[in-house]
Amino acid sequence: MYMKNIFKTQLSWYLIPLLLVLWYVYPKSHIIFTNLMMCVVIIGLVETLFFSSISTISKILNIIGHLLLLLPIYFSPQNFNTLSAMNKWNVIIYILGVLIILYLPFWPYKMDRMRLLMLYSVITLLMWVNATIIKN
Repeated sequence: MYMKNIFKTQLSWYLIPLLLVLWYVYPKSHIIFTNLMMCVVIIGLVETLFFSSISTISKILNIIGHLLLLLPIYFSPQNFNTLSAMNKWNVIIYILGVLIILYLPFWPYKMDRMRLLMLYSVITLLMWVNATIIKN
């Protein structure tokens, strides 16, 4: 029973540790994962603050967990606009994210799929536009 339910948790339980490990093990991957990390942080915070009905302690822990993803970006020697600029890997990650949101066989979030998909798309597009308009 436990193993059956362990895979029905929110994706950030897997994404946050995975992204942190990839960030530190593969420094050249920073430009690939920055946008995804920002999306996980923002969507996680929105879900926690506005949609989930969990205890205050759980909310605080959830917020801290999501904010951990900002630390490597903040302390990166590269400019944020360089990290978040559109490239082929960002587009591939974005498309994979859309497919996961649309076809995940279970839905562990209070926010519905379309709202999460719109938020994911808006965050990604704003980051690409920001990196294009503001070049250093």
